[in-house]
Formats: sequence, C-alpha cells, structure tokens
Amino acid sequence: MDSEAGGADQPVRKRGRPRQSFTLKSLWDLRDEMVRVYRDMRNGKVDVGDGYRMVSALNIVADVTEKAQGAGLVARLDELEARRVSTSDSGANPPTN
Repeated sequence: MDSEAGGADQPVRKRGRPRQSFTLKSLWDLRDEMVRVYRDMRNGKVDVGDGYRMVSALNIVADVTEKAQGAGLVARLDELEARRVSTSDSGANPPTN
C-alpha cells in the first residue's frame, strides 16, 4: 500500500509527514498546542483561517477541561467538608473556632 494514500488506520496527510501523537490532558497541553498552531500560522505552515478554527476548537476544549477540573475540586471539597463535619459531630475532635 502506498504511504501517501493512507489506510483505515492512518488519515491522508497533505505534507506526507507522519502524524504526530500528542495528548491534550491538561490545560498546559492545550496551551502548548495553541502556541504550536500560532507559530505554524506565523511561519506560513498553516493557513490563518484553518489555524483560527483549530485554536478556537482547542479553546473550547480548554474551557470544558477547566470546568470539569473545577467540578472535581468542588466535589472533593464537599467530600472533605462532610468528613470534617462528621468527625466533629462525634465529639472526638471538637472544632477549634
């Protein structure tokens, strides 16, 4: 099979470069990818319109990631507060207010 044609596992690439693997699991990963796209736009490697759409999509993912992380922190704080209240209600560790 021709490497330019691509198979079911590999999408067709215009530049013929192997697809880069990267993870976008943290806000820092998303930021780094946005910077990479910006630099590619500045260097003419990516069309400005295409780059704008990519960065916009990455920004949406970053917003959702930030909200999910915030929700996880709120849930963890609620859990810790419930534990603290149940411990102080038992009289074992009275509050130090």
